[in-house]
Amino acid sequence: MINSNKIHFYCDSSSHRNSQYMVAGGIAIRQGRLAEISQKILDIKASGNIGSEFKWSGYRGGYRRQAYEDLIDLCFSLAEQKQAALHWIIADFGSFAHKTNDDGSPESSVNRMYFQLCLHRLCKFYGKACGVYVYPDNGNDSAELIGFRDVLCARAYKTYKTKPNCVRDIKALTSHTEPLIQMADVVTGAIAALRNQRQLKAPKANLAQYVLDRSGHPDWSTDTLHTARFMTVWNFQHQERNPHRPRP
Repeated sequence: MINSNKIHFYCDSSSHRNSQYMVAGGIAIRQGRLAEISQKILDIKASGNIGSEFKWSGYRGGYRRQAYEDLIDLCFSLAEQKQAALHWIIADFGSFAHKTNDDGSPESSVNRMYFQLCLHRLCKFYGKACGVYVYPDNGNDSAELIGFRDVLCARAYKTYKTKPNCVRDIKALTSHTEPLIQMADVVTGAIAALRNQRQLKAPKANLAQYVLDRSGHPDWSTDTLHTARFMTVWNFQHQERNPHRPRP
């Protein structure tokens, strides 16, 4: 089971510009499994003779197909075995008025969606018993999240009665050197492609469908049950003018 006093969440986002739906999320795993799982990802890469990082945007099929499918199998098998948990938020960015925020942009809105995901999934599920460490892929779409830590902890404590300061650290990492972010990149990119109903070339179309089939989820437009813990999909409902803006 995902049971540890330190939970690490490696995450990425996809499709925040020029798409209807943005997807953000990744894998939560206890600290004691990090080295083992990272090495498994590196072993998959080596067995597939892949010298570059795993990346959805760079996938073209061919000899890489088996390694990418093995990566996806590993991701979902960890959740099935309750050795890790997978959490995603999907937001209809086509309905967002990004610029109603101060210096607003799609990237700023991604940061605020990360806030919601961290609060209502990571803090809710793990914050009462664990310290939570959040590691998004480095970029403008995660740059503001680091500054949200204090308000995130305060909101989690008030809303879910977590430990004080349950989110111990938020640090953006480079996917090139972090295998677990590469895993998050591939699966999140595949989810975004299907949710946006993109017309894809066969290799990517097949891989995106492989992710959906392997997940066991019926459709990315459908939320998981509220009782789900090891794989959650949340289609965020944009009901207020700025419901995604965390306020200190």
